[in-house]
Amino acid sequence: MPSLKILILRFSSMGDIVLTSPVIRCLKAKFGDKVSIQYLCKSSFKVLLEGNPHLDKIWTFENHPTEVLIDLKAEKFDLIIDLQRNFKSKSLIRSMGIRSHRLKKLNVKKWILVNLGLDLLPSRHIVERYMDTIQELDVELDTKGLDYFIPESVRSANAFPIPVPSKYVLFALGGAHLGKRMTATQWSEIGIHLDKEIVLIGGKEDSSEAEAISTAIGKPAYNLCGKLSIHQSALLAEKAGAVLTGDTGMMHIASAFKAKIVSVWGCTVPKFGMYPFRPNPKSVILEPTQLKRRPCSKLGNRCKYGMNNRCITHLDNREIADAVLKLLEE
Repeated sequence: MPSLKILILRFSSMGDIVLTSPVIRCLKAKFGDKVSIQYLCKSSFKVLLEGNPHLDKIWTFENHPTEVLIDLKAEKFDLIIDLQRNFKSKSLIRSMGIRSHRLKKLNVKKWILVNLGLDLLPSRHIVERYMDTIQELDVELDTKGLDYFIPESVRSANAFPIPVPSKYVLFALGGAHLGKRMTATQWSEIGIHLDKEIVLIGGKEDSSEAEAISTAIGKPAYNLCGKLSIHQSALLAEKAGAVLTGDTGMMHIASAFKAKIVSVWGCTVPKFGMYPFRPNPKSVILEPTQLKRRPCSKLGNRCKYGMNNRCITHLDNREIADAVLKLLEE
């Protein structure tokens, strides 16, 4: 029987949950069978964790974590690791009445950088700051990067609705906020410059735009937006010759597979600490550094230059394509 029961809190989003994977792995490496590691997230994100062999149980909720409060209390946890740190997680911890270690958020320093242009942020990745929450347990960060576990059933099946080429560039069109997303024109022009087979992924909401992009490219460009599960998309990221993505959850999933990534940044900046964590070392980060008013917002939901002239559109499409081609050659 485990002598230590730990509950990890991270409710959303896709990228943020993937970024917590080193905490889970390093805890298990430290304590082995002596620890039971359980995780609480929103039900829509459970799929990201289901294959993780280091987790003993996944708890989910729809609207508020206190929906499962009674059952959580019955587990008699020894410690809560709060990697969410918001009002909902605080409310849950208070109701459970047990010891907790909480992430130290940098929202004030981020606000100062966005609104005053003064950089007070540490040069540390969010993964390292997640690990700070368990430093009292004498758990150290290893060198393995991120984890993402694709079920064997997905790997062994004929996973895709079309035959996927053996060598391709993956275009990850998604992005929760417009300030992180390239335009259809940008994607199309990059694709034309590449002269390589391209696979486009994203949600159902991206499908129409992806169809226009694939048509404009005028050569094999396969639109799979809205047609894949998250595990299928992850498998494409793992097998791609290169991945082109914005500041998105798929960027972090691709990092878990040590993919060659070209990440393009607009209204957000890598300095926020959520750049690709230990991807293939040849990976490239591209920013419109000539725009001195960046960053525009913490989430990418606002642009100081106007959304129709948003920062990411100031990147040179040929430079992006050349960066991808260089990765394919190396």
